[in-house]
Amino acid sequence: MGENNYNEVIFDENIQTLIDIFPYFIMIVDEDHNILFANKTTLEALNKDQQSIRGCYCPELVHGLDHPFPGCPLEEALDKGHSVEKDLLDPFYKSWVSSAIYETTYKTKDGKRVFFHVVRDITERKNAEAEVQRQKNFLENILESLTQPFYIIDANDYTIKMANSAAHFGRLTENSKCYKLSHNEDKPCDTTLNPCPIEEIKRTNKPVIVEHEHYTGNGVKSYVEVHGYPIFDDDGNITQIIEYTIDITKRKQDEEKLKKYQEELEIKSECSHRR
Repeated sequence: MGENNYNEVIFDENIQTLIDIFPYFIMIVDEDHNILFANKTTLEALNKDQQSIRGCYCPELVHGLDHPFPGCPLEEALDKGHSVEKDLLDPFYKSWVSSAIYETTYKTKDGKRVFFHVVRDITERKNAEAEVQRQKNFLENILESLTQPFYIIDANDYTIKMANSAAHFGRLTENSKCYKLSHNEDKPCDTTLNPCPIEEIKRTNKPVIVEHEHYTGNGVKSYVEVHGYPIFDDDGNITQIIEYTIDITKRKQDEEKLKKYQEELEIKSECSHRR
């Protein structure tokens, strides 16, 4: 599949000057994977010049294979009849790449379709994404180990971004508002009974502790102590709120019993004084 099989593609020679500007790997290939042109970045990486690379079989030169590698975007483009963009783990170089194939309006002299092939190394980005995911999983594992309800709220729109199972919020969506899941209300807390910890934190820039009436997913009421802590961005703005709750239902019930008992004693005391 050497140079003798190469049929010069018909395109404006100014294309070479244009695509040599890009730091990505760029090639022009025909539908049989034969390389018709490569930019400067590609030539330097493969230790080739423009003359010697023409007509080379791309899978062999780039991947060391005598056939298209699994997931080859050109094969997918030929099969589906449209351009393809995808992230791939390159089996030859063991690195992640963003690989794209775009069909052009050009054809070789023998009528083969011509494709514009762009490849960018995204290994660093993929490694960063994997690290972020690892940290996210670590945080989720920590949250799940807590027996108390724990969640993180967007300070601007009250959306719950993350919650552990103990919060009993079920599956979170982009519309999972804290006031809806905690109080079954359609607007943020603004009563003396349920003062909004988010607004108090935004007002003072300090942690707060408030008492609330909360409702579980089945509508069961409970009393909780809400502990809220602000998360600041680099500019000092509060972006998220960390909250955890402590169930104080039994304490509140005991307080009510004690209050009722004291009221009964006072009534009895008044009655005895009247005699």
